[in-house]
Amino acid sequence: MDGPLPERPCSPVSRLLQKPVCTLQEYERLRNHRRSVFVALDCEFVSDVHWDAEPDPAKVFASQAPTEVGLAFSHAPFLRSAASTTETREEPSLENFCRQLRVEGLSIKVQEPYLEKLRQIAQKPPVGDRGRGKLREDFRFGESEFVPVKEVEDRVCQVTKQYRDSAPGANVVLVGYALDADFNAMRQAFPALADLCDSFLDLSTVIRSSVFTEAAVIEPPGLRSLLKLFGYPQEDYGLSESIYHNAGNDAVKTLAILHDLARPHRIETLRLRQQIPREILLVDNVKLEDVKNVAFVRPVDGILLPTALDSVLKLAILALPYRPQAVGTNKQLKKIPGSTDKIHVLRGWVRFGSAEDMKTFVDAKDHMMCEGREVRIAPRGAPASHTRKAAANLYAKQPHEATDIVLPPENGTDDEDSIILGGLFQ
Repeated sequence: MDGPLPERPCSPVSRLLQKPVCTLQEYERLRNHRRSVFVALDCEFVSDVHWDAEPDPAKVFASQAPTEVGLAFSHAPFLRSAASTTETREEPSLENFCRQLRVEGLSIKVQEPYLEKLRQIAQKPPVGDRGRGKLREDFRFGESEFVPVKEVEDRVCQVTKQYRDSAPGANVVLVGYALDADFNAMRQAFPALADLCDSFLDLSTVIRSSVFTEAAVIEPPGLRSLLKLFGYPQEDYGLSESIYHNAGNDAVKTLAILHDLARPHRIETLRLRQQIPREILLVDNVKLEDVKNVAFVRPVDGILLPTALDSVLKLAILALPYRPQAVGTNKQLKKIPGSTDKIHVLRGWVRFGSAEDMKTFVDAKDHMMCEGREVRIAPRGAPASHTRKAAANLYAKQPHEATDIVLPPENGTDDEDSIILGGLFQ
């Protein structure tokens, strides 16, 4: 059954369901309201469904009680208006997020159904050569508790009320991703939580209504894919062998993605991603061994790629009419000639299924002007457009912290034998 089960008009869950936050504009108003606080919720269930990718709430039977309830609370304010946001230099990670916003997580394992879930796991055959030991994901961001079924509601409401009371007069917003199954769990196991919340925000609804358009060629990404898309490390979006999710971890991930939606460049990333079919491989941090039918993208002036081309998604949009198979970026750390300093070499690349498609792309886009700068698009071995010495001179003229300048190899051509590429955004 899709969607929450019907509720009596006077029930707590029914009242909460009448107070949705559906758009980015509504979310921004909540962020700018100094008394708004966000409580993230995620539930896991006893199920025979094998979740080797994104959890599919439609496959979770509404009659099943939760095996685990995850909650996450932030004790620092979210980003306010987009105009006032300042970007951090730190790489995105759940660890940084939890530290900066003083996030507290809780994993409540419901004793009886949780033990049933463990029995299910134990009965499953080993996965490849990994065995069963890594099927369950450890909780990384707080305390885990085992609570009897009859005490789950009291415990969930107790910690939520403590959080609400820490911010007197707070407007409490319940947050989740694809909340249908979670609302069904709330109805069965802890309906009183709904009375502690003033409204709810489903991330999947907000992304679908405010970012994705009718022309989108893919469905909105799931929680795991969003973390990958926004550049979080693999330990955050989940190892492939961690089939059974931890509800506490997923609640923290939900809060982190909600926080990210306050950043304009994250919205732009989602708007680009909806235009790119899943069949096109978007890669990062992978060694490129075979350069057959690959066109490389680099600036002629020796500095960074123009901002309109400086990401995998932007390059994919550029190449989309020419039937690319894979797109990536290439970063290397190289030594500056005559200096002890090192710089990051940044290029892009596009792989095609045939030499004809690559040639059509190169003929159409080579020497294109982008933001007033010339960009070379050519296969491996094309003559370099400038010398290492010229690039070193460009580096010397830059402010010291601007260290991302592209150097061609000493032989005068593009040497792509040891390319390190720019994660896997499928």
